[in-house]
Amino acid sequence: MDENIREVPYLIIENHLIDEPELKLEKDSIIQPYKCNGNIYFFDLQDIDAPSYFSMVINSKEGRSYVLKDYHYEPGDNVEIKVTADIKMQEYDIDFSGIGSGKYRCVSELQYRQSHFKSEETAVFGQDGAYFSKNNYNLHMLMLKDAVEKYRPEISEYSYLLLYADINAQQEKILVAAFYQQMLNTLANNDEASYLKTAAAYRLHFRSGLEMEIPDHIKYTSREYAGYMLDKLVTDYLEKYTSINFISIYNAIKKISPAALSDKVLVHLFLKHSMDMKEDYRMLMDVAVKSVKNPVCKTALGLLSDYGPASLL
Repeated sequence: MDENIREVPYLIIENHLIDEPELKLEKDSIIQPYKCNGNIYFFDLQDIDAPSYFSMVINSKEGRSYVLKDYHYEPGDNVEIKVTADIKMQEYDIDFSGIGSGKYRCVSELQYRQSHFKSEETAVFGQDGAYFSKNNYNLHMLMLKDAVEKYRPEISEYSYLLLYADINAQQEKILVAAFYQQMLNTLANNDEASYLKTAAAYRLHFRSGLEMEIPDHIKYTSREYAGYMLDKLVTDYLEKYTSINFISIYNAIKKISPAALSDKVLVHLFLKHSMDMKEDYRMLMDVAVKSVKNPVCKTALGLLSDYGPASLL
């Protein structure tokens, strides 16, 4: 660590199946350094026997500060992390070396690129309703994919697929939301011509989706993918039927294979759309609580059921 950093860093292992802090489903695993030598700290993650998301944190008078956030750890990693802070201790320059360090450098580059995307123009549709196929989200996707491919020789197949799933789902969710809102607007304005134009552009863009590119176990593990699947299902239904029926959406989710992934998407459904279900909420929630098998998802649905949809406001 930089000699100007006086606080002792620690790790937070964030192996959450459902990434929703308000549910408080699983406690974070906190790992303190087992040894230090001056400003060099040593962490032992041998007890973490599965790939996980993690962050490195320091606490100061100003509050929690993330040195690293949402990185990927795999058993067998033996990585040296060199941290240099700016004079205000607000930004960190990070360097990684050692076994497994390729994916850390990859995540660092992905996050750097994404931080610069936020300030760019993000229009997806023109004033006439025409879809910009060369919008910045699609350009960003290509840049992020390029970064993952650059590091592919240095990372495991698992990490490659997880990074690929996360960045694709994250970017595609933004586009799905833009199409969803555009179709809602055209339907609300009874503008059939614009709706048909938007629906055709949507079908064209998503004609070959992520579903065929990503293995099921990665879809399940990914922090981003289940939310993307839900948004895509809802928007598919709107594009096809011009309105949303949550009983039909629920039935479509139950057909997702494997069942564990279906359970995870169901939790996202109730997290995001409980208020939209209106009179169907209680019936759908009762059926869902009885049908899901994954214990974490069952606990999540139980909490949401106890609090009801008003708790999500």
